[in-house]
Amino acid sequence: MNKSKGLKCDVTDFLRNGENYLDVLVEKGMLSQKDANEYLRLARAFVEENQEVVGLACELFLRFFLNGNPLALDQPDTLADYFVASFKGIGPSHPINFYAMLRESLHLKRNDIDYARIALLIYQSNKLQPQKRPKSFATWYRIFCKCIGCKYHSHYRPNKLIIHDSLRKELYYL
Repeated sequence: MNKSKGLKCDVTDFLRNGENYLDVLVEKGMLSQKDANEYLRLARAFVEENQEVVGLACELFLRFFLNGNPLALDQPDTLADYFVASFKGIGPSHPINFYAMLRESLHLKRNDIDYARIALLIYQSNKLQPQKRPKSFATWYRIFCKCIGCKYHSHYRPNKLIIHDSLRKELYYL
C-alpha cells in the first residue's frame, strides 16, 4: 500500500517550511539573521539548479516520516465536513484551499500532544462550520482524533495546552 497516496511534495512549500525553521532558530538566538538569509539564498539556488532531484528527495523524506503515522493510511476524509467552504477553497473569491494545506501538515509524524494543540487551534479559529462546531473543546478533540486516527487523551484541556509560536507559524492560516 502506498502510504503517501494523495500527498505531494511541493518544493516551494519545502522551502517555506525551511524558512520558518530558520526564523525559529534566529528567534532562539541559535543563528544570526545574516546567516539565515545566506542559508536560504543557497538553498533556493540549489533547488533551482536541481529541481528534479530535490523533488524526489522531498518525496522520499515525506515517505520516511509517514512510516507509522496513522494519518498516512488510506481512509475517508471526514474531517473536511467540519470546515467552512471558504477554508476549503470553494467559491470564486476563495482560490486557496487551506484545508489541503492543513491535511498535509497533519500527515507529518507528531506526538499526541501536538495533535491536541492543532485541534485547539482549529477549535479557537473561525474555520469550523458554526452548525457543526461542538460546544466544548473536549467534544471537538474527540471528533478530531477519530477523524485523523490519533489517540485521544481526556486530560488534555485547553488551559494545559501551550501552543508554541513555531506551530502557530506552521498553521498560520488557522
